[in-house]
Amino acid sequence: MKLNMADSDKLGKSEMVDIISDKMDITKKQADEFLNAFMETVKEQVLDKGNEIRLREFGTFKQKVTSARVGRNPRTGEELQIAGGKSVAWSVSSALKVKATAAGKKPAAAKPAAKAAAKPAATKKK
Repeated sequence: MKLNMADSDKLGKSEMVDIISDKMDITKKQADEFLNAFMETVKEQVLDKGNEIRLREFGTFKQKVTSARVGRNPRTGEELQIAGGKSVAWSVSSALKVKATAAGKKPAAAKPAAKAAAKPAATKKK
C-alpha cells in the first residue's frame, strides 16, 4: 500500500484504516470496525465512566473537565456564560516522547580533537 502524502503530512481515518489493514493483514472493513471500536471504547471509558486508559509506551487518555466561566464577545464586549464540559485529553508516554525526540534529532557532530586538548585537566586542591 502506498499513501499519497504529497499534499499533507496528516493522516485521516481512511488512511489509518489502510495502514491497519496492511499491518494486520485484514480487510479494510475489519480494520474500520477495529478503529471504530477502539475510538468508541475510549469515549465510553473516559467520558462516560471517568476512567483513565494507560497504554504502555504510547500514552494516557483521561478526562479533562472544564468549569463554567464568563467570557466576552470580542466584537461587542458583552459578557456571556460559557458552559463547562468534558473532553478527552491525551498525554504522550515518556517512552514515546524519547523515541519522537530521538527521531527528530540530527546526529551530533564529532568534536574536534584540538578543542578537547586545549582544555587543561582539572586538578584537586588539597
